[in-house]
Amino acid sequence: MFDILDRSSGNILGVLVSGKLTDEDYQKLTPKLEQIINQEGTIRLLCILEEFQGWTAKAAWDDLKLDVKHHQAFERLAVVGDTKLEAFMTQISKPFIKGEVKYFERKHADQAWDWIRS
Repeated sequence: MFDILDRSSGNILGVLVSGKLTDEDYQKLTPKLEQIINQEGTIRLLCILEEFQGWTAKAAWDDLKLDVKHHQAFERLAVVGDTKLEAFMTQISKPFIKGEVKYFERKHADQAWDWIRS
């Protein structure tokens, strides 16, 4: 599930990501993301992973399509998580994002917000 965080503003979108992501989750998030890109030109996305369990097959495809379609619009991507696997997944996303990509441990979530805004 994706939950939009209150600290989002302008071209900065903060999202709490939890559970196993589905196609339905992407159908709800994608219009918001595209609205920001259309209004602002670029997007800075901060994802806080909480009890993240991966993607369904369709959701993984949705994620890849989103990255490919809008890779030029991603100015920054910050991922906040707890595990080495989450850090690794962040690193392998770099080829799909034109902008900067950075992983933060949960204890450094405030630094992630600072970085995404700078």
